[in-house]
Amino acid sequence: MDRRSFLQSLGLVTLTAGTTYWLSHPKSAKAVPPRGIYVQMGTSVTAGLHGPGAHLSPIVVGSRLNLTPINVGFGGGYTGTLHYPDSDAFSLCCLVDAVISGDWSAQDKAVAAFDPAFISILNRLKAIDFSKVTHLALEYGTNDFTHAVSIGTNTDTTKETFKGA
Repeated sequence: MDRRSFLQSLGLVTLTAGTTYWLSHPKSAKAVPPRGIYVQMGTSVTAGLHGPGAHLSPIVVGSRLNLTPINVGFGGGYTGTLHYPDSDAFSLCCLVDAVISGDWSAQDKAVAAFDPAFISILNRLKAIDFSKVTHLALEYGTNDFTHAVSIGTNTDTTKETFKGA
């Protein structure tokens, strides 16, 4: 490579790095404190198990809305109960029950049967003060479809249907 080609490629690298730096940093001189807390609960899609950077959606949404993001997606999560003792503990309805009651015993018992990453996700979820959460996103449905969970009827109140959960 001759000197001219080298200097041109170096200029291109510098331009790219400079543009990335300029676009990735806040434009104001003062950092604005977050205006709330954004929690995203969901399945493996939220957890980021389906591709590089997939776990970033809560971070992207949180940063765009100037919120502190918290990702608590569990792989294989679904809304209702399917009578799978370990998996049901991480269904949306059981997690909501645990948040409301403060009783995490079902999740603590079941977590050993899963990927070790579940322990850190569960600990993150248990540490959230939901009285301070300003935005909550629920990303569920994919595994409910896979497991053929019934959508339910207007009279369904069981946790065994999507509507009941």
